[in-house]
Amino acid sequence: MEAKEESVKNVAESIVTANVETTNKLDMKLVPTENISTVEKIKEEELEPEEVRPEFPVIDNKEIADDELEKTVMKSIMNNQDNQQKILMSITFLFEMYRVIMSTLLVLFVPQQCDMGPCSVSDKTKPQDQFELFTLVFNFITFASFVAMYILESKRELHLINYLDINRFKPRDNESVGNELDYLSLKRRNRIEVSELNYQYSSYLNMLLFMLNSLFSGVVVFNSFLDSKTVTVFLTNILFMTSKLYDVYNTVNTKPYVFLSAYLTRKIQYNDIDPDKREKKNKV
Repeated sequence: MEAKEESVKNVAESIVTANVETTNKLDMKLVPTENISTVEKIKEEELEPEEVRPEFPVIDNKEIADDELEKTVMKSIMNNQDNQQKILMSITFLFEMYRVIMSTLLVLFVPQQCDMGPCSVSDKTKPQDQFELFTLVFNFITFASFVAMYILESKRELHLINYLDINRFKPRDNESVGNELDYLSLKRRNRIEVSELNYQYSSYLNMLLFMLNSLFSGVVVFNSFLDSKTVTVFLTNILFMTSKLYDVYNTVNTKPYVFLSAYLTRKIQYNDIDPDKREKKNKV
């Protein structure tokens, strides 16, 4: 009897165990194994990563992108004080060369009378006497001297642009600017002072040469007087350079440490050290 009950109990337990295993199998997620076919394999769906959008819009057109980059670079350059001054100086220098040619080579560019009518430039290069030859040579000497002065002027201006700055919040008197120069290295300070003196001496020399050249040229030109154009062109060319020499005189006729720009239309004064050139104060 006991053996029979034990057998029934074992059968019941086996049935319960089988039901539990069946339930567990139904609840379990099927995974691919080597024992089942490919069709039966269940792949878990992977979530696609969200698309990351750039913070700024991307320009697909390379040409447009290059243009925008160039505009950005140019804007940065134009906002730089030193580069603005150098660009303006270069443009002004070209105009000044035209002024020098017209105002010093008076014998060549002022209308004159020759035997067959108005003289050509080739006729004017063939002097009729010694004085005309002397005056023509003096014209070219004066021209060369003015070119040298403009070179010294450009060198001086570049030194001022590179080493100094314009600061409207600082005093501009001679003593204050002199104290600011102590923050420059002795080598850079010496460059500024030497270029200032060279420009000053050259300007005084050219003022003298210009007066003599105008006098000598006037004698030659009016000896070959053509018409009213002779007077008009001669006086215009003289006045053309006179205004420049007046500006030069005001630029150099200052105290040692009052540095006025020779190229900017509005006269400005350099009164501070360029931030990237500032060093420990030197005692001179």
